[in-house]
Amino acid sequence: MLTRSIALLLLLIVVISLNSCLTPRFVYKNFSFNYQSIFDDLKLNVDLDKSTDLLVKNDPLYNLYFQSKGVKRWKKYFKNRQSGQRQIEVLKKRLPILNFLRKKMRESDLPEELAFIAFVESFLNTKAKSHMKALGMWQFMSYTGRNYGLNINWSTDDRLNMYLSTDAAIKYFKYLYSYLKDWQLVVLAYNYGEYGTKRIIKRFGYTKGFSKFPRESREFLLKIKALIQLYNDKLPKDTEFGKGYTIIKIKGKWSISELSKKLKIDINTLKKLNPQFKINYAISNVNNLIIPISKYYLAQKIKDNNGNIHKMIVVKVKKGDTIYGISRKFKIGYITLMKINAIKNPRRVRPGKRIYIPIKRRFM
Repeated sequence: MLTRSIALLLLLIVVISLNSCLTPRFVYKNFSFNYQSIFDDLKLNVDLDKSTDLLVKNDPLYNLYFQSKGVKRWKKYFKNRQSGQRQIEVLKKRLPILNFLRKKMRESDLPEELAFIAFVESFLNTKAKSHMKALGMWQFMSYTGRNYGLNINWSTDDRLNMYLSTDAAIKYFKYLYSYLKDWQLVVLAYNYGEYGTKRIIKRFGYTKGFSKFPRESREFLLKIKALIQLYNDKLPKDTEFGKGYTIIKIKGKWSISELSKKLKIDINTLKKLNPQFKINYAISNVNNLIIPISKYYLAQKIKDNNGNIHKMIVVKVKKGDTIYGISRKFKIGYITLMKINAIKNPRRVRPGKRIYIPIKRRFM
């Protein structure tokens, strides 16, 4: 009986040892941890996508190319489900934009695979808006956008500009990776938030932390990994999209029409390149502006000017006020005032509404 107990004990020790060897373990700084439930699939059913055979285990992208149960489930969804196939049709239709993002990532020494985050977040739609008030292609919250150089106020929202928001996303990715050191954690943090990610890791450590992320964030990562493995190396990467344009910073307050004249750019072209300006005025202290590279020299001449707008004043509509009456009082065109304040029907303007009025400089 004693001999049988000893034999069973030895067998149990051997099984435990084998299991610890076979279970994937990864190092985060000075800690090691096992992936938990979101990688339910990584215990004994782990293999790499065949298209990435050249990846080695110490490659930073190695984890993004694991095939697991969760990843395979999303692959089947994109290949076999009608709704998944429709998403891939959108991806291929907007391939020039995706390729532009992949190129920007490569130029910034980031994995080009991060471009798929924008597709999952917004289907590469620059006007996308979530119920949580995240906005733009990269779905930035306002406070995160401001932290990474975007102007966000009542008149301007740089999140709506693909070029500006992509530059902000690149800065954010670099910041997240600087302390997370794992691209999977970066993707999770992008969805769940850096502070939430820090709290989870701090409270539960690196062993149990992964399993504490919300299901939405876990599925977000698995979906992105599936798209990366299916399409990153199989879609053509050549693109001319976004070529020939640059970002400059213009000081002072400007009307878009005046900028159009100074830069010798058709006003409709300038508006199309800069959808972040909601009222046809650039009135932040420093405005981010997208222009053709050919206009860079002209832009350098005016970038430090104070602009053609002295200030913006705010008028609160009172009972009995009309838009026409306000426009006459401040000597501004009636139609212009409506466009500045995005008013479609002046009869529906109610008392208490704020009306913004630009006051031009007398001398330029």
